[in-house]
Amino acid sequence: REELMAWCEQNRVDYVFGLARNERLETKIAPALEEASRASRASGQAARVFRDFMWSTKDSWSRRRRVIAKAERTTLGANPRFIVTSLKP
Repeated sequence: REELMAWCEQNRVDYVFGLARNERLETKIAPALEEASRASRASGQAARVFRDFMWSTKDSWSRRRRVIAKAERTTLGANPRFIVTSLKP
């Protein structure tokens, strides 16, 4: 994925790629997940909170990139999702 993102950046091609969740990412959005949990408990329905932040992997990315997180709580539990993108906010 690094090679593809770097090519896009060098050639001014915007991208949006799904990003596998992991413990580090989930820890980063823990407050947003808790906010979604509170909203879900209050409404009895699924709730979503979105956050964006700059992120880098421990060793596979050459630089920091923008990640958008969806902190979602459904009736089945937490359902966080992540994308990495070159798009500006």
